[in-house]
Amino acid sequence: MRLPNKVVFITDSDSDSGKAIIRRLKESGAHFILNSHSGGSAIGSELKLVQDAGLQAVVVTIDLSKTAEVTDMLLFTEQQLGTVDIL
Repeated sequence: MRLPNKVVFITDSDSDSGKAIIRRLKESGAHFILNSHSGGSAIGSELKLVQDAGLQAVVVTIDLSKTAEVTDMLLFTEQQLGTVDIL
């Protein structure tokens, strides 16, 4: 699967499945928005892999049940990475 310049939003990047998705889609050339309740500390090795691959990742910590937080985050990250292609 090739996803060059696609933006992937992972809603629970700290989970084992979130980490696996980062590792897999990093190989496809995707950029990431990573919702991390640890503020990124639980996904440090995955962030390094993304950076080493020359890709971008924006780490956010939002409550997905709050529409205003999601809207603000999407507007902010759209300026940095573009619109979300994959959720």
